Amino acid sequence: MAKINVQFHGLPKELIEFAETCAIEHKLFSVGMVFSPNFKATKIEDYSSLQDTENIDRICLSITKPDLSAKSVLEFSKKNPDCLSVTIGKYENEGLVESGIGAQTDNKDALKIWRKIVKKLKELTLEGAWVVNPHNNAKEFYKSHRYTEAAKKVADEGVTIKPLAGWNYFILEPKE
Repeated sequence: MAKINVQFHGLPKELIEFAETCAIEHKLFSVGMVFSPNFKATKIEDYSSLQDTENIDRICLSITKPDLSAKSVLEFSKKNPDCLSVTIGKYENEGLVESGIGAQTDNKDALKIWRKIVKKLKELTLEGAWVVNPHNNAKEFYKSHRYTEAAKKVADEGVTIKPLAGWNYFILEPKE
């Protein structure tokens, strides 16, 4: 089974626009997910309805019509095993949280498209960031970490760039 996992920083609006572009380009089905307070998966008919909302946690893209009957993220994944998930990191006062694109599939047709989408993401993002432990100021360079120009801009303006989990933070700048 092939696995895809790319973690990066980007603004939610950028990710929604990216998912829409990919859905149109590859004629994909789109599902919007909300995790909390109650899980909900709904077909995205019109991406413009998502542009001004912060109430979306993930967009799933699929080459086949998705099953929307799931009552949880795990159940959705089991019923729709070949989806590409675009997890949207929150952008709030506390900072910009890491986002991700991922899939796990045996479907060769889906995998071919997912790899094209990842390639497109990599072409649109910058590479290389420092991870800092705020407790002891130790830092390490992660060459493969990716981020958009907009994420870099808000970081330069003082927004904290946060991982998906944990207390560390990122500095979005190349290795000197």
